[in-house]
Amino acid sequence: MRARATATAGALARVRAQEAQLRAQLQAVQRRQASVGPQGAGAPSSPATLLRGGGFVFPMPARAASPPGTWTLDQGVDVSAPGHTPLLAVGSGTVVLHGIGGFGAWAPVLHLDDGRYVYYGHAGPGNAVAIGTRVAAGQVIGEVGAGIVGISSSPHLEIGFSDASGTPAPGTAGTMMALLRGAYGG
Repeated sequence: MRARATATAGALARVRAQEAQLRAQLQAVQRRQASVGPQGAGAPSSPATLLRGGGFVFPMPARAASPPGTWTLDQGVDVSAPGHTPLLAVGSGTVVLHGIGGFGAWAPVLHLDDGRYVYYGHAGPGNAVAIGTRVAAGQVIGEVGAGIVGISSSPHLEIGFSDASGTPAPGTAGTMMALLRGAYGG
């Protein structure tokens, strides 16, 4: 009888812990939806949530990213953010590719109107726009992958310049860092 009561109490505790985890996930989804704005996926984010500078839109809604002092140079720039954070087009252009070796199957490449290519490494499948889609600056084009996406250790975005195939362009991470800092505001 005692063993049965102990097993029941353990099962109840596991169910309560799972319920708490699901509630936390629901709250995170609700916060993400609020940060994207009423337009929904694929629509430009609200101008109030966009960070702009130097002709460049910051690739996430305001306050979703870790602060600039924590960003690190990689082949591009690593910016920590919660999984499922919307990814925004840094400029107008066309999504030309999904899936980059080491960055995950949903990592988009954006061909900007100025001719440059930008890759969004470690993206997840949510909010992914189709290849060939023309996007405006600030439009949602994907999301930060939840968990481990590609070769990564936690949810984050690695953003950088690339060639048309999504291969990071050597020596351009510093330029991307400067553009991101300018768009972020410092």
